[in-house]
Amino acid sequence: MASLTFSFSAVQAQTVAYPTQAITIIVPYTPGSGADIIARSIAPIMSRRLGQPVVVDNKPGASGTIAMTIVSKAAADGHTLLMAADSMTMTPSLYPKVPVTPHKDLAAVGRAAVGSMALVVNPSVQAFTVAELVAQAKSQPGRLTYATPGSASPHHVLMELFKQSTGTNLLHVPYKGMAGAVTDLVGGHVQVGVTSLQGRNAPCNCW
Repeated sequence: MASLTFSFSAVQAQTVAYPTQAITIIVPYTPGSGADIIARSIAPIMSRRLGQPVVVDNKPGASGTIAMTIVSKAAADGHTLLMAADSMTMTPSLYPKVPVTPHKDLAAVGRAAVGSMALVVNPSVQAFTVAELVAQAKSQPGRLTYATPGSASPHHVLMELFKQSTGTNLLHVPYKGMAGAVTDLVGGHVQVGVTSLQGRNAPCNCW
């Protein structure tokens, strides 16, 4: 799930009209990612309805912490928004020293999209069902690798849940964005991945 959030204190009553200037949507992932596609789809609609420019600014890295920090430190006037993924609420649990606590420092504006994730493999794996993939992974523990756009990303969390629920051992290979992960998945440098359906346009076996 993707949602728009802003600095928490911005929810306080404002006496001036809104918006009074351009609005920036900070995306914590690289261009071409699912969140980026969603942000760039709704930006022109927001601009028409609000009468102000809406700019999408990609700030990937550090499991979304960079983007969250930028938004939490922005002026509390609602002009800087974060395109957040639901998994970002888990970031403080995974990284105790993160300077932002999402449920305290950010306030939800609304749900932007709800989407599904696809489990994909390079065709060389020769697994055409999830059961076949699980069987292969169990027959060669730690040999199959899976790509994600970064540690603590929704893709990483889902794959760790997959490993836990199936009793398999796949090696995590984090990338700086989905583009690099998909490129190496298609090229056979990694065998498995999870991608949002809106971003899946590569020749991979998909469930």
